[in-house]
Amino acid sequence: MNARDLAAFCIDALEKCTLGVFNVTAPDGMFTIGDVVKESIAAANAPMEARTQLLTTMPGISDVLARTIVAEIGLDMSRFPTSAHLVSWAGLCPHSDESAGKRRSTRIRKGDPWLKTALVSPAWGATRKKESYPQSQYLRIKTRRGAKKAIIAVAASMLTAVHLSRGRTGVRKR
Repeated sequence: MNARDLAAFCIDALEKCTLGVFNVTAPDGMFTIGDVVKESIAAANAPMEARTQLLTTMPGISDVLARTIVAEIGLDMSRFPTSAHLVSWAGLCPHSDESAGKRRSTRIRKGDPWLKTALVSPAWGATRKKESYPQSQYLRIKTRRGAKKAIIAVAASMLTAVHLSRGRTGVRKR
């Protein structure tokens, strides 16, 4: 394949990729654009594979959600000295508004909207696993503060566990 054929193939492939067609075969039949895209995605995801495998061992966290968490937080956790910093950055901690001994607002903080949404959804699933810590925490807080505040607390606990697992390579099975 000469340079002109390769250029024509690339232009044709880019036009088809914008239309959603990824199985465009090269003129010499050596590769398809779909293979190239899959290889580049696999190469980009290689550093976070171990981290996502560790996160999927938590109840309620799927492979897609683990990738979302790692994509939002990043692999370098050194910018969060404690788990409280990470929870605050994500916006899962309560807003503190107190004056003259009266608490006025208990809304959660503004934070990373993608991570917050991504953690609240599996928190609901984690609370349905029988005899688990998320379920007992949810039921304990729900009686005092309500279901929505309890689920935010469970999501914050899940994020704390993510921060605590930053240096581990595996999870101990009980």
